Amino acid sequence: MSKYQTCAHSATWQPPIPLDDEEKGYPVGRFCKHACRSMAVIRDPAVCENCTQYTDPAKLITINTGDYHADIYFDRLEDMPLSNIRKVFKLLLADPWSNEGAIRQMTLYLDAAVIESKEAWKQASIEYQNGWRNVFNKKSRLKEDRQKLRENNRLTAAVKRSKARHERWVKLQTCWAEAQPDANTRV
Repeated sequence: MSKYQTCAHSATWQPPIPLDDEEKGYPVGRFCKHACRSMAVIRDPAVCENCTQYTDPAKLITINTGDYHADIYFDRLEDMPLSNIRKVFKLLLADPWSNEGAIRQMTLYLDAAVIESKEAWKQASIEYQNGWRNVFNKKSRLKEDRQKLRENNRLTAAVKRSKARHERWVKLQTCWAEAQPDANTRV
């Protein structure tokens, strides 16, 4: 079973384990980076949806080109290197008849991801503008100054992270547009 076909915490292909207090427990998936070190069994598999490794199976496209078959999860695209993403795009567009639905889904998903990431960036910027406080002495050891600096650093990091994520989705959308056959024909 693939890493992303099940929740990273709950190994759903294995039966529940009876625990001492007669509750069912679910074994932790072997790919879980979050809980494997400390837990072997979790009681509630719904906890897995909060895990950073969880992938919704509805965000899956299937690529068929000749005898090649691949399942790609949309929300894992931003984790892939650009060279691999370009290869995936070429494979997807190599056989447009059999991948027609996947091509349409990819276009819609990339458009939605760019809009969503831009909104997240705007929200992080607003939080930064409303929450950032000036500290005159950056080396001050006063508790309230250290707390302000910690909050300022958190807000700055959140804005930088959301901006980088938005730029990544814009880059992916640009790569997708460049990979389209009609985008390469210029009059």
